[in-house]
Amino acid sequence: MKRFIYSLMAILLFASACEKDGEKLIVKEPGAPSEFGANTTEIVLTSDGTDALALSLFWNAGALPEVSDPTVALPDDLTESSVQFSATEDFASYTEIFMKADQTSVQFTGGELSQLLMKLGMTEVQQYDVYVRLAVRMGKSYTYSDVLVLKITPYAVETGWMQIVNKTDVTDVLATLYCKDATPMLFEGFAVPSGGWYNCFFIAADGTQWGCNADWTAFSLVAGSENNCWFAEPSGCQYVYADTENELWWHVDVPAVTLDIAGSQVELKYSKSAGGYSGTITVGDNASVTVTGTGARFDITTGTDAGIAGIPYPFCLLPVGTDGFELVNSENAASAFTIEKAGTYTVTFNVSEYKWSLKEGAEEPPVVTYPENVSMFYYVKEASDMLGLACEMAETSEEGIFEGFIWTDPDWGMNFSGFRFHAGDMVYSSNGDGQYVLGEGGWNCWSGNTGMNYVVADFTTMTWSETQVTKVAVAGDFNEWSLDTDQFTFNMETGRWEVECDITFIEWGIQIVLDDAAGTWRWIYKDGDMDGVLSMDGDNIMPARTGKYKIELDLSSFSAPAYTMTLME
Repeated sequence: MKRFIYSLMAILLFASACEKDGEKLIVKEPGAPSEFGANTTEIVLTSDGTDALALSLFWNAGALPEVSDPTVALPDDLTESSVQFSATEDFASYTEIFMKADQTSVQFTGGELSQLLMKLGMTEVQQYDVYVRLAVRMGKSYTYSDVLVLKITPYAVETGWMQIVNKTDVTDVLATLYCKDATPMLFEGFAVPSGGWYNCFFIAADGTQWGCNADWTAFSLVAGSENNCWFAEPSGCQYVYADTENELWWHVDVPAVTLDIAGSQVELKYSKSAGGYSGTITVGDNASVTVTGTGARFDITTGTDAGIAGIPYPFCLLPVGTDGFELVNSENAASAFTIEKAGTYTVTFNVSEYKWSLKEGAEEPPVVTYPENVSMFYYVKEASDMLGLACEMAETSEEGIFEGFIWTDPDWGMNFSGFRFHAGDMVYSSNGDGQYVLGEGGWNCWSGNTGMNYVVADFTTMTWSETQVTKVAVAGDFNEWSLDTDQFTFNMETGRWEVECDITFIEWGIQIVLDDAAGTWRWIYKDGDMDGVLSMDGDNIMPARTGKYKIELDLSSFSAPAYTMTLME
């Protein structure tokens, strides 16, 4: 049995103190379990049995670590255990599943076991030997159980692509990602979400749904999860990567690409009406053209909070085949294509079809005009009588797409059940093609949710969407930054939100937070200059002093929500 020497100062980070600094403690490693078994050692997986139990592993607890000084308490997380799966007996490489400290068994469905085999490169319909062991780690040293040899036959799994779908309607496909032969578990491709913080799932070719982990960690990716993923704030064209091997995904904001012709540069901005990047260039004979850019990468290290700039991400667009292209992460782009004849050309990179074109002459994309100002107005339920203003919407970073908040009551609130979008002289409602399809005339728009909703009106596709706001609350040091206590209620007479807060401790100030089902504190409002107008930038709201306050919140303007704070004592 090995022994490990730990300095007292290291143990003191976790354990109770000894008398003298620098004293050495001897910690004996834990023993591996003496029993490690499975309910079966031969498994044939089937495509219609992905949800059925396929494998159970079980073991005893093993010996606990011991310390030479019994007065020193060892931390509960001193050891860590995992089940390791390998394609080879020597475990030169493996994939592992981490266990809780008191866990003595684990089960796998057919779908989960199939994903493990894919990580080991076992994709053919044949019987494989799979080596399994329990590993117990303390510090940098491991002890292991006996090795089980399982004979497993996977089913034929369709691979090669993965779709990003809308959280609220999985039949609404945002984009299809593809993998390359060299990276069979890394899927990538262009996506254009309808707005910032777009909620989604990833659906693999075999039907497996991938979502966020149980801790709602941004950009995590777990098979079978019911927790949705979400994009960072920037809207517009994004290049998305989904790494199923490492259970991560990330995206790169790509607002523009740059064409470099003999040192002369032309920027092509993303245009939704053009379906990608399009513009006109003038060149001489045999002009060599490179297509490059620097996007902003958002991943597990950046998170998705408002105002995050992202990590600079240099890339180039390289032609593939006769008219295809791909985005490649690159500091130094090779020559993309050559134009033999001098003249003026229109260059287009279509991101939905992954095709590019070069046409002689200036062929500007058609000019599409969208509303400049949009507001939501309440209408009498099932009637065309207009009531009051619900919200002045704000245009997103993408032309033609507007966002705002609205409180609705579809069941009984006559004044808060129906609404329409006003854009100048035009009035849009839900037409006969569906609840979320915009048109002239037809029924009033309506929500299926009682309460606050975040609404996006997309005049590029003539649709609208909604996301329920689950909490409207005040958070600060006085309530330990919780959204569960000081929540606003909607006053139907004033059209404002109200809450009374006993602010006993100010410290870093307070924030007004609107959250959705994901629990990510989606809209965090502040007011550093204390002018009564909220912003998602700047410093927190700083009450004049401690005391009981009545706070009223006016969300009738999305770009400039207002509030008042009245000291009640």
